[in-house]
Amino acid sequence: MEIRSFTKVVNWPVKKEFVAKMSQLIVFRRDTKLDYYLAPIESDFSDYALELVFGDIKDWSLYKKSLMSPENIIVIDYAIIAKDFERLNVIRKVTNATMLLAFDGKTIGDKEWDLLELCRKTRDIEGVIDYGQDVKMSYPMIRSLLDKTRLLKEFAQAKEVKENLNKIMRLSLSELQRVKKLHEQLVPLRQEKIKGLTLSSKFAAGMSNGGEFFDLVKREGEICIVLSSAQSYVTSSIILSHFESLADIKTLDKESIETFLEELINECRELELIDRDQPDLLQFFVLKVDMKNLQYFGYSFGDFKFTSNTSEFDLSNNFPLNENYFDKAYFKGSLDRAQQVTILSPGVSRNLDSTDEVIVRLLEDAQITNAKNFLNEVFFQLKKSNKSEFLKHDASVLVLEVDPNVIVQI
Repeated sequence: MEIRSFTKVVNWPVKKEFVAKMSQLIVFRRDTKLDYYLAPIESDFSDYALELVFGDIKDWSLYKKSLMSPENIIVIDYAIIAKDFERLNVIRKVTNATMLLAFDGKTIGDKEWDLLELCRKTRDIEGVIDYGQDVKMSYPMIRSLLDKTRLLKEFAQAKEVKENLNKIMRLSLSELQRVKKLHEQLVPLRQEKIKGLTLSSKFAAGMSNGGEFFDLVKREGEICIVLSSAQSYVTSSIILSHFESLADIKTLDKESIETFLEELINECRELELIDRDQPDLLQFFVLKVDMKNLQYFGYSFGDFKFTSNTSEFDLSNNFPLNENYFDKAYFKGSLDRAQQVTILSPGVSRNLDSTDEVIVRLLEDAQITNAKNFLNEVFFQLKKSNKSEFLKHDASVLVLEVDPNVIVQI
């Protein structure tokens, strides 16, 4: 005969630790007299979302999480600690909540002196409730304590939000550093050769908001260079989208470029990204070169240094990007064989703290050295003046060289 053994499983009731979900008034009492006395508090303080919780001090360990919360208030019936103050010490060691003592002033008798001594000596009791009086006599104290706990809760939430924002910022900056570092490595020196012209450029990433954008439209017989310096990432994004429309323009003449500028200005103005009284918000430079005759024209709004080894001229200004300044910002001229033109973005001056002497010397060096050596020297000076891995601001430098033997239409 087969013998089977059976094990009977009994699910004994297990006490679960109490978990707080709102501000609470936790009452440790000897009998239910305090339950009835304090019951009106929950409804009278409904705007505080206060919850009344009644328990036996012997089971204090079930309330560990609630006792640790500074948002809660603990009321201990003096009757259950009068003969054994150690019970109060046990709670006091494990709580961050506000502690109150409740007593019956009508029946306390000879024990009143001990209570007075306890109140005189301890700093952990923040108030007393005499339940021999009407409960409303304690309302001002309870309201004051609840206001304090509410403030503590808001402070804790604000601190948590701040910590989360700081964490996000650290992650964002870390990612930004990684992306900019990768970009700088991938594009250490950009060079374009276009029928008798060589355009060399270099970019260094900065940590400030916004940034610089550089690109060119290259077509049969003409090129158009665009360089911007913005103090907002939103502005940089808008410039990028408008640059795509510039590339679609069939004839890049003075009229079409001004139309392009007007459309860019209107969108930035609608989004309040530019201000006539704050030209630094967006600085913009555009240069169009006709490859047939090497004639050029363009517009310069801001601190763009535009110099040459054969002639001295500087297009830096404080003109805001505004249609009323088109005539003032407009420039034109023609390139010569073997001429070298240098363009420094506003970020160069910013990183050098507008040290004019350094910039003048750099521009002088540009006239006696080749493009590669000049670009390396500029960024050496920029890195030299900055102790961190990245510059304070984005910086761009362009060098346009005309071939000595280029054929020019007369």
